[in-house]
Amino acid sequence: MRFSYPELIFFVIICTCCSGIYAIFNTEEFDRRLNALWKVVNYMAHRAEKMNVDAIFGLTLAEAHIMATLSHSNAHFIQLDHRLFLANVGKICDDARRFMKKNVKPENKVVAIMNEALNRLEPWIYPIEWKNGLLAKPILRKLNNTHEISSKLLNSGTPSEVQSDYCISNMLKGYPTETCKVSEECELMLLRNDNPQGYALTHRLLLVWIAKAFHCQELKLTTYIELASEYCTLILQNLIDIESLEFPPPGTDLACEEVVICGSEGYLEFSNDYYANLIMSWQQPVGCFDSQTTLRTKENGSRILRAVKIIDINCESHATGLGAASLALLIRQYVETSNYI
Repeated sequence: MRFSYPELIFFVIICTCCSGIYAIFNTEEFDRRLNALWKVVNYMAHRAEKMNVDAIFGLTLAEAHIMATLSHSNAHFIQLDHRLFLANVGKICDDARRFMKKNVKPENKVVAIMNEALNRLEPWIYPIEWKNGLLAKPILRKLNNTHEISSKLLNSGTPSEVQSDYCISNMLKGYPTETCKVSEECELMLLRNDNPQGYALTHRLLLVWIAKAFHCQELKLTTYIELASEYCTLILQNLIDIESLEFPPPGTDLACEEVVICGSEGYLEFSNDYYANLIMSWQQPVGCFDSQTTLRTKENGSRILRAVKIIDINCESHATGLGAASLALLIRQYVETSNYI
């Protein structure tokens, strides 16, 4: 059941007053995450007309994680002022998302299909089964920080962004009146053994993640669950590798994407204090995030070019949307996995 925001705020107050229970986890740490989330959501809301479809999706995911957090059984451990603050951030997300979805113009029919389907809130409010230690441990490798190696780690293999958009839009084009399914061509792409890295790898998982959220027909040759586990193992290795190279541009953007997708699959290797602190350290003082797009070229393995939209100096739309989604996820993880006495 989904509450409206006035109903949710009333629910928050009543539950807190009835329980008389207060948070006993690190409120200073929780404050940091809440304030970081508020800053990025507020930034996006005040520049809503400058955002693109990628940013709207990030805001949709952020709102879904906020709603799920406030509805979780552990939420009554959060102090009332924190719960009301989080509910207010969710309301800002909701207003901004609705405005953006209506007023931001997709550049083509493929992106329009994705904007209409992906930015519905309901598919993304689902319980997360948190787990740790189920992925193969990554190898700490000594990599030479060369252009060739960093380019390969950032983006190699299939799909390209165009291929990814095609597969997603084709899967969702009949939603919600028709059952969605992955085409045979796109399923073969998911299984292609071309050593995908970086964005190509995360976009394989993105397709699987969307298919699960929208209850698409199961694949013919494998299962979504098997692919998610396989991909997150590979993505964890990729994340460790790009960090060993100090996140070559646009490595911070890619890292946020990896945290959002595999973290939302419940893997605590991605959603934890370490990555929360790292992502907050990348946030600009005004609240936005920079994907280091000024250093991107077609030759260095960048995502070409739809997702890149500069808003202000050191502020980029895609990276800022990912910042909002990752911070909301990390708040959810903090609440849902904290140990209480």
